[in-house]
Amino acid sequence: MRVRVEQRGCLLDGSGRDELENRLHFALARFASRVERVSVKVTQTPGVRGQLETTCRIVVKLRRAAEVRIAQQDADPRVCVARAAERAGRAVQRAIDLHAYNTRLNRGANQPSTAPPQLTTEN
Repeated sequence: MRVRVEQRGCLLDGSGRDELENRLHFALARFASRVERVSVKVTQTPGVRGQLETTCRIVVKLRRAAEVRIAQQDADPRVCVARAAERAGRAVQRAIDLHAYNTRLNRGANQPSTAPPQLTTEN
């Protein structure tokens, strides 16, 4: 699982970046065999009343499935990153479950019907 972190206008120090990578690892480690790459973009922009708003965007590219995209905003960069990583883990789980469900449905559509024969009762 490759992780690429990009920062714009946001000063995540070394410990903040380490925390981001640890949170992502914790949230996505169980899916490591299915995750191709993870891109994280953290930006800070002026928000309401002059406060800085931190936005964290995470894109997880899965093998044999779609991309999962998460966006989270918060005033505190560490809280923003933590929530985004947690949401990314839940979204990846949903995407994998949906992919498995659709695969089972498609496999079943190509197979002959194995429904049990209809039982009829004669009086």
